[in-house]
Amino acid sequence: MDSPVYTFLPDLVPPSVRGAIAIGAALMAPDQPTAGAPADNPTFTVLLEAFRAARKKGDFLTAKAYVEKLRESKKDDPYLVQQHALMTYKSRTPNIIDALREARQILETLQPERAATRKHSGCGARFTSGSGRKRRIAARSTKASPRTNAGST
Repeated sequence: MDSPVYTFLPDLVPPSVRGAIAIGAALMAPDQPTAGAPADNPTFTVLLEAFRAARKKGDFLTAKAYVEKLRESKKDDPYLVQQHALMTYKSRTPNIIDALREARQILETLQPERAATRKHSGCGARFTSGSGRKRRIAARSTKASPRTNAGST
């Protein structure tokens, strides 16, 4: 604790070997769903912090590995699905096109088409009223153009 950071941020916990071991153990563990809620699961919290740190550093391939492990315990969590897709795309592995396709497949689990029609079914009326206003504006500009053309000839 030689750093003054810990003096000014008393809640900041210095990095520890124990945390690194927990991350390694979580990554090497067999694929089993974790028991209990993720908030009660220290492994989930450690993995989430490691994911965020890797994402912040720009190490998207490592961040992708962490988020895949996180999704094992919370498969349908929309945030984790979105982050999984984003890290997949940003990793550009094996190439940018294949990464984009894989990210799109990951996002399909959120069923965006069905959600859009369910949540935004009332938008048609708003768009109609907006386009009515546009028609009035267009009609005014059409009336204005013959005067402009007549004055210039």
